[in-house]
Amino acid sequence: MNYALGYALNTEDLMCNLPIDKLKVKERYKKDLASKIWLSCVKMVLDDIIDNSDTFELPTVNRNAEIYIKGYFDSDFVKGR
Repeated sequence: MNYALGYALNTEDLMCNLPIDKLKVKERYKKDLASKIWLSCVKMVLDDIIDNSDTFELPTVNRNAEIYIKGYFDSDFVKGR
């Protein structure tokens, strides 16, 4: 997925290394439960970034990765489009 803003992510790619086998629920619910937990965490992080102008550092192994929002208003927004 590539949006106009540059980058996108999906849950399938980000959850590929999640050890869902360790969840103690029925097999048919594991992937769905893990996806719902992950999506609620992402929603909480994004809400916090939007509401408080915070920067979130992703827990990566080899690289530095951050999620943040830079606001564009009026003429700056028109130039960016």
